[in-house]
Amino acid sequence: MEADKTNQPKTLEERMEAYHQKAAELEKEEDLYSAIKVYEQILHHRPVDMTALANIGRLYHNVGQLDYAKEALEKVVNSEAPDLKPAVLSDDHYHLGLVYEASGWKEKALREYEAATVISHDNENARKKSKEFAHSIAYPKPNDPECYRESSESLARLPHRDETLGYLK
Repeated sequence: MEADKTNQPKTLEERMEAYHQKAAELEKEEDLYSAIKVYEQILHHRPVDMTALANIGRLYHNVGQLDYAKEALEKVVNSEAPDLKPAVLSDDHYHLGLVYEASGWKEKALREYEAATVISHDNENARKKSKEFAHSIAYPKPNDPECYRESSESLARLPHRDETLGYLK
């Protein structure tokens, strides 16, 4: 006896929608790594699915894989995908800000929070974070080691010690 195939998704779009639904169910069950795998399957079939990529970035942030989260979310916010709705893109900037914040990059986090509020004025979480970070960057707490932390990018722009002190040799 053959299984009833009338309920099976037939087109690529239908299959991708079924994958999105499955990943959402796994998220609700808090099986985040399995949800990530399902979103990765979506990207295998449809590499330009920015929703799947954004969800991967958000989930990687939730499980503490900040490098992967950063990579995925940066691709989303820097893409020129016409199908991204402003509210969704605003959330993606907000989540990238959270990743930068968790990585200790306050200035980058602030830029993402500000971008999120510019894109969608309704993003209350981004608005709160933007105000909080703008204040903390403008007025760092005394003796706060975070206010002296430099990112590897800013250190890379500095001349090498031998280059600056070469005249002493």
